[in-house]
Amino acid sequence: MSTGSMNHKRLAKNANSVWDNDEYPVENVVAAVDQSLAQSDRKGKVSFTNLKPSTHMLRIQKGSGWWLMEPLEVSLFRNRTLKVALVKTVSVSGRIIGHQNEYIQDAPALEGIRVVATGQRGE
Repeated sequence: MSTGSMNHKRLAKNANSVWDNDEYPVENVVAAVDQSLAQSDRKGKVSFTNLKPSTHMLRIQKGSGWWLMEPLEVSLFRNRTLKVALVKTVSVSGRIIGHQNEYIQDAPALEGIRVVATGQRGE
C-alpha cells in the first residue's frame, strides 16, 4: 500500500509553480488523484491512501479560488510527501482592443491570445 501526502501552498508573489518560503498552507481545497478525492486540512495537508506505486495525475476539483497552474503528474511510491504549489485565481473582466499602426493594417486575430493580469504592486 502507498500513501501520498500533498501540502498545498499559495503562490503569493510569482505564480511560478514552486513552493516558496513566503507561502502558506491552504485549507478546504479538494484534490483528486485519479478517482480518489481528499480535502486539505487547516495545515494544507491532503492524504491519499491505498494508491498503487505508479504515476498519477493530481487535479484540483474544488479549489475555492485556488488551482494548479496545470494538472500535475505525480510519481508515487511508498510513503511520499510532496509540496505542491497553488495559485489564487480571481475573476477579471475587460476588453481587448486591437491597435493598428503603420505595420499592421488589418485587425489582429485574437484567437489563442493569453492574458496575464498584474496588480499595481506586481502581484
